[in-house]
Amino acid sequence: MISKKAETVLEVINNRRSCRVYQEKSIPEEELNLILKAGRMAPSGGNSKTARVIVFQRKDMIRELEDAAQREFAQMPLKEGMYKSLYAAIKKAREGKLHFTYGAPVLIMLANKTEYANSMADCAVMAENMMIAAASLEMGSCYINQVHWLSDNMNIRKFLGRYGLEKDEGIYASLVLGYTDQKFSDRIDRGNITVIYK
Repeated sequence: MISKKAETVLEVINNRRSCRVYQEKSIPEEELNLILKAGRMAPSGGNSKTARVIVFQRKDMIRELEDAAQREFAQMPLKEGMYKSLYAAIKKAREGKLHFTYGAPVLIMLANKTEYANSMADCAVMAENMMIAAASLEMGSCYINQVHWLSDNMNIRKFLGRYGLEKDEGIYASLVLGYTDQKFSDRIDRGNITVIYK
């Protein structure tokens, strides 16, 4: 028999959706701190806890990063067979329409050591914890890759260096948070391949 606590957790996980339409309403500090704490509570390889959390709440800073990213993506070549989301980002950048933070009031970037083999995994589980915490507080979130794709770009690194990114770090995961008006249809469980041996 499934416990009430498990049912609640699974319901929150089911309600977490990738939101791309946000209200301008800011997130209360107490709730943002709870979300950030959920990220810090995530596991890490060898309990290393080497990730750095960079949080942007100012619209001008978010816009400046988006503008810088748009300039860099616009210079990238479009190649046949490249990852479809990266292809779409380059195409939108060339059209001057790259807005990967979707007007959300909070952008969170997770940095980690470039020489550390578990950097992406550690940052990804932190991001998932934060997105589930946001869903439990009836907020929307969306995992975004654009900053990670530009993590080695010197202009983006220079920009992020002003906000705490160290020379031996890269951005391995990012997400946006906020209150959303987006309407979702019922979730379709497309699933992943699951093999169970008994």
